[in-house]
Amino acid sequence: MNLYKNSIVFYARCIPKNGLYEVCELKIRTVNQEEGWIVGVDKRDKRAYLLTKDEINKKVFEKRKDALDAVLLEEDKNRLSGEE
Repeated sequence: MNLYKNSIVFYARCIPKNGLYEVCELKIRTVNQEEGWIVGVDKRDKRAYLLTKDEINKKVFEKRKDALDAVLLEEDKNRLSGEE
């Protein structure tokens, strides 16, 4: 996935400890190719997220459905393991 400023991506945000599983729509604000990180701003609450290039296609997706699938998979995995 090629990321550039102003592109739209979907972030599968999962925090099992808090029971938080959601999909955030982010607009890319900054891309740092040399150090391998990006900053995306949430469309709704304008919160900024610092993400690494390693999270692409694991937590950051081009399609909302892919992010939703990742969230549901993580939620099911944590529910079955009894961590919630």
